[in-house]
Amino acid sequence: GRAEAACQKAFELAPDNYAALRLVSWVYSGQHRFREALIAARRALERDSGDPLNYGTLGDALLELGEYQEGAKAIQKMVDLRPDVASYTRAAYVRELFGDMEGAIEIMGRAVRAASSRDLGHNAWCRVQLGHLFFTAGHLSEAEAQYQAALQIFPNYHFAFTGLARVRASEERFDEAIRFYRTSLDLVPTHEAVFGLADLYSHLGRKSETARQVQLVEMIE
Repeated sequence: GRAEAACQKAFELAPDNYAALRLVSWVYSGQHRFREALIAARRALERDSGDPLNYGTLGDALLELGEYQEGAKAIQKMVDLRPDVASYTRAAYVRELFGDMEGAIEIMGRAVRAASSRDLGHNAWCRVQLGHLFFTAGHLSEAEAQYQAALQIFPNYHFAFTGLARVRASEERFDEAIRFYRTSLDLVPTHEAVFGLADLYSHLGRKSETARQVQLVEMIE
């Protein structure tokens, strides 16, 4: 909301401000206002058809609106213009949407290698996303390796602990899974971790603990 307000103030000061125009599409996508994001991205592209970010925000909006083929083309254009972390992560998402898990893993691996060693949070995020892809493909040991690598880069990264919890739950090492979920929740109570822990408690027949987590899910929502 504060980012949108900054963009709107920029438009008040200079209605044709390009920096605000290219940013506001990204903001709208973050608010799930995808139709507005699409309009803003197209306006930005009219101003500068060589700006990779405009193809990224256009692709984001198209994919969320179900226009998968057009969204994939926009993301590919972004990759062609600037092959970096931002374009690779989007391209990996496209591959995943089309069911090409091995392709998604390969491209997310490029994102990991392209991530700046100075930006620890972004680097760890890329590792976790690669871990999620390995997990979805059923490669549990590779997934765990990426989550552990993320924690080496950025200690106490809550998304990595959530990933490790999912791995342990899949291995039926339930006590460890619960500990990892709780560690994640103590750091940041995300919907993903709360719901995962609720699902695990339900599987184990621990009704009162399941109910507490469901209440927390409702509070977050």
